[in-house]
Amino acid sequence: MESTSRPQASTLTLRQPPISTEPPPGIEVKLKHPGYSDRKNTLISLVGLDRDGEKVGLHFGTASTICAIISGRQDGFFTKGVDDPPLDLSEDSLLEQATYYYHIPNDLQYAVYPSFEHWPFSHDDLLPSYNRAAPHILTQINATGATQVVLNRDERCLVSGSRDKQVLQRAHLCPKASSTWFVQNDMSEYNQFPYLTEDSMTEDIANAIALRQDIRQAFDSRLFAFVQKKGVWSTHFLKPTFDLGRDYHNVEVAISEGVSTQFLYARLAWSIFPLVRPFLQSSMPRWIYVRVGQGEWRKEELGMTDISTKVFSSRSGTESSKKRSRTGANGPDDDGGTYSNTKRGWTTACLGDEEKDQDTAIYQHMRRRQMHIYDSHRPCSTNDQRPISPPNSRSTSPAKADNDSFQPPPSSSDSASNASSIPDARLSWEREDLEKYVLSKEYAAIESLRKRELLGRRPRYDDTLFCCNYEAHEDEERALLDGLIEDGDCKHHLCIECDR
Repeated sequence: MESTSRPQASTLTLRQPPISTEPPPGIEVKLKHPGYSDRKNTLISLVGLDRDGEKVGLHFGTASTICAIISGRQDGFFTKGVDDPPLDLSEDSLLEQATYYYHIPNDLQYAVYPSFEHWPFSHDDLLPSYNRAAPHILTQINATGATQVVLNRDERCLVSGSRDKQVLQRAHLCPKASSTWFVQNDMSEYNQFPYLTEDSMTEDIANAIALRQDIRQAFDSRLFAFVQKKGVWSTHFLKPTFDLGRDYHNVEVAISEGVSTQFLYARLAWSIFPLVRPFLQSSMPRWIYVRVGQGEWRKEELGMTDISTKVFSSRSGTESSKKRSRTGANGPDDDGGTYSNTKRGWTTACLGDEEKDQDTAIYQHMRRRQMHIYDSHRPCSTNDQRPISPPNSRSTSPAKADNDSFQPPPSSSDSASNASSIPDARLSWEREDLEKYVLSKEYAAIESLRKRELLGRRPRYDDTLFCCNYEAHEDEERALLDGLIEDGDCKHHLCIECDR
């Protein structure tokens, strides 16, 4: 009988995931305000992960920069006790104690800025490391291609070094949600392309870096920022973590010459201000700077309730309004889901964008208005739940088919005169007229924004060029973003002049 050979045992080696049971590394360092009682004066609490041999603490230069941002003063100093002499430390020394006091000369109860929205960017008082602007370019890069430009420029994740393009993303330094602050503080002067529209100013490539997806999520969660240590840019973790801080704190980062370091300074400020909020949520009144107009701030002593009313409720008109209530498939920053605006009575059903970072602001604006459902303030019976369709696909009654002109809703005086016969003046409008009137206003606004975006691509020396099929170009660009066609299949409906 022939002997059958047995297969050799597999020598495949498997690896266990790197599971750590150690507690979060580092120490807690509380930076206190000397002008308040000792139990309620912690200005900000930070994690100290920096090491110098066996010493562990908080980087002195970073702590000084953070306190300068909060107080708006560059001449502050640290002491170990309230009445102790100033510390004489080098920029890269460590704060090893659990508590320090940050003083401002001749101002014991100095005021602080309560939030990023109320913080002014100090253009003329920046440290040299944060005062390098990227060179201007004269050729505009479409927002749809900005992600690829940033990934090609940085080549890899600046923090982890990952080169896998599938997980690399473009991370904004000054967030898109803070575009109002961006405009108010004239940050566009640090953009590479100086002619972006107001809605897309934060889309400039000088305001972006390449990060791996999970690192970017940590970045957007304000876990870390970029600071200078020993003359080079490095990561600095602001909050305790189990593993990320252990793996990526103090990693040297190669910031491209195409990135304006002023945006790194703004990002540091954006990351730290939520850590100041516990200082403001105290029964003891605080001296704060309140923004009262364009370029104007007022120093006020406010209690917790007044701070909440004057400072944090006003954010609904800035950052919060740009992130309206939504439920998305990919978490709180996902562009999919349902947006609601109860004041206008609309619920807007949105389409999810897998490549949301490659969308332009105008494209997102148009996508969010593809489908409208009239939710309230309707002049018909509440039993009628018929959704509004776009004008081109909606069947129009013969009596209204040729009537494209509409009058605005009745004025209050007209309503009063007809109150006896019509309980609500809005009911005097026929449903078809009201639907078509509202939709015409919506589509007119979308058309205006679309033209504004396309006009921005034209040569600035000739704004009269109308030689292209813009609607076909818009449809093609949308299909390209949705992955319905490949780039090689594009017919490019814009001429060379208009597509610059």
